[in-house]
Amino acid sequence: MLATAERLVNKPEVGYLGAVVISPAADLRRIVTRTVDQPGLGVFMALAAVGAKWSEPRLRLERLLTAEALDRLVVADTGCLGVATAVHRDLSGPDLVELRYLTEPHFGRFLDANTTGRRAVAGPVLPCRVKPTLWSPLNSPTRSPPGSAAKEYRSTTGPTPTSNTTPTRV
Repeated sequence: MLATAERLVNKPEVGYLGAVVISPAADLRRIVTRTVDQPGLGVFMALAAVGAKWSEPRLRLERLLTAEALDRLVVADTGCLGVATAVHRDLSGPDLVELRYLTEPHFGRFLDANTTGRRAVAGPVLPCRVKPTLWSPLNSPTRSPPGSAAKEYRSTTGPTPTSNTTPTRV
C-alpha cells in the first residue's frame, strides 16, 4: 500500500482516494544484507534475485549468486516457499552470494525501486497500527477438558501472552 502511494505521485490514477499503510517501510538493501549473513535465511536472497531477474531481464544472476546457489534456483520457480527455504537453509554469506553482489547495477536498481518509505506519497495516507494478538492454550482461561474434541479459541491483546487483559472471542 505504501509502494502504491509512492508510485502514484508520478503516475496519478483517476479515482485514487488514498492508502492505508498496513506494514512498515522496507529498505530492501538493508534487509538483503542482513539476511545474507544469517544462517537459514538464504532463501530470501535467492527469491530476491529471481524477482530482480524478472524485473531486470539483463541482470546476470551469476554476478549475484554462487554456483551452488544458482544450482538450487530451479526450486524458486517450481517449489513452494517451504521447499525453497529447506533447499537454501545451509547457504549464507560467501556460500550464497558473490563478493560484490550489491554492486551489480541491475540488482541495485531493483532494490532501490522496491524499497518503500523514502519517497513522497500521493496522499492521504492512513497508517494502520494494530496491537498484536497473542493466543495460547496455556493462557486461555477456558481450555477444553482433557479428551474433549471441542476447543474454544480465545485471544488476548497486549504486550505478552500473560497479560491481564480480558479475553475476547476471535
